[in-house]
Amino acid sequence: LLVAAVGSGLVYATYVDPGTETETRTVSSLTVETGYVHAAEVIEPNPVFETGTVLSDRNTYFTRIAPVLDVAVEAQYSAASAGDVGVSFESVLVIRNVGEEGETVYWEDREPLASETVSGVTPDATAAVSFAINSSEVAATAAAIEEELGTSPGTTEAVVVTDVTVTGTINGEPTTVERTIRMTIEPGTDTYTISEPGIQSTTTEETEQVTVQREYGPLRSIGGPVLFLLGAAGVGGLVYARRRRDLALTSAEREYLS
Repeated sequence: LLVAAVGSGLVYATYVDPGTETETRTVSSLTVETGYVHAAEVIEPNPVFETGTVLSDRNTYFTRIAPVLDVAVEAQYSAASAGDVGVSFESVLVIRNVGEEGETVYWEDREPLASETVSGVTPDATAAVSFAINSSEVAATAAAIEEELGTSPGTTEAVVVTDVTVTGTINGEPTTVERTIRMTIEPGTDTYTISEPGIQSTTTEETEQVTVQREYGPLRSIGGPVLFLLGAAGVGGLVYARRRRDLALTSAEREYLS
């Protein structure tokens, strides 16, 4: 009887009145990815690379044979639905002299590189804007500034700063996502070094609180009916045995016990 009562209680709490609970559900999700792609074409004869060879995605390029760095800023987004989405790019080349760890900026010079908006960008499609940077000219500009100033106490570097803005109706809501990415160029006489963060991804989600019926695992959802059936079977077996086999003590048994 006790086992049957426990089983029936579990069955009632699991199937008849399981109760409710509050959970957080994601209504919409937006992921934006941005990054730089760069390459340099070999334009001077040399014993290693053929003229016209494109060197791409390297940390270091050769100033004499491939001085012009071709850069593309790329962006894409992922969403359930979108309409009339535009991606704006605003890139600036900043030549500056900085102290250790970049905390102090002694001087800087800014030069616009590209400003463009790509319209009608669909989810998971790539929007891109390209421009070129001549490392020799960057080094010459930095040297001219240092000569005019008389000295440069820190490290001279060039930084490409790009503001990326995604604007449009995404997941049924007017949305604007802004991000700034950077790529550092350290010009040199023989080589120039590129330092960039790679693909950067940001995900924003909209959530809501909803009340749902509580659900239980298989141990409770199956265990309750099994306990009830075992208890009911036990009770039924005892009733059957009592009626058919007479479980009471016989007169001989009582006399023996006494």
